[in-house]
Amino acid sequence: MCSKKFMFAASLFALAFGVNGEIINVEVKAEVSSLNDSNNFFDAIQINDQLVLSYTFDCDSQDIDTNSNRGTYVIDNADMSVSLGGYSFSDELLYTIVVEDDVFDSYSAVGYSSIAHNTVGKLDFGMEFYLLDETGNAFDNTNLPQTFNPVGYWTDAVIKIEGTPRGEFEIVAQVSNIQSVPEPCTIVVLGLGAIGMLRKKSNQL
Repeated sequence: MCSKKFMFAASLFALAFGVNGEIINVEVKAEVSSLNDSNNFFDAIQINDQLVLSYTFDCDSQDIDTNSNRGTYVIDNADMSVSLGGYSFSDELLYTIVVEDDVFDSYSAVGYSSIAHNTVGKLDFGMEFYLLDETGNAFDNTNLPQTFNPVGYWTDAVIKIEGTPRGEFEIVAQVSNIQSVPEPCTIVVLGLGAIGMLRKKSNQL
């Protein structure tokens, strides 16, 4: 009876959290290397400031690109955000991930939104996390990568935040660390599933 209850609970967890595949959280740390802000919109931000970019995606997201060397994934109902100098640049609607497996391999996560500003009301911006591999060996397909090579592997690894229309301001940061981990609920589901299978097998012996 206890095993049946456990299996039922595991099924509920799977239905609640596991139906869309594995959820991956990405956290990227970087250091501001270039700052173009002639209007002083963000006077608290300085060269060498540390920033953190984070976003989440579902591994089962569908590729909408018809190009065999490029995968394009629209991630909706997810948050992509950058924390920098007391400011929070956040896209809470949708963002796009593009994976290119070609002569050069590249990966980009791009979002657009606006940030409240006490002088001009709000500022529209685009933000991008970009990786480039000029050896073309980073990817062997255009699927969403669940892990990333170390920062030193990439020819270019940057985060850019740019005002729209282009030129209002631009912040460029060099990436220092990339970490991707499954969400806790995904780990729980996997654990429950494994334990459930073991219990079922044990009961059959």
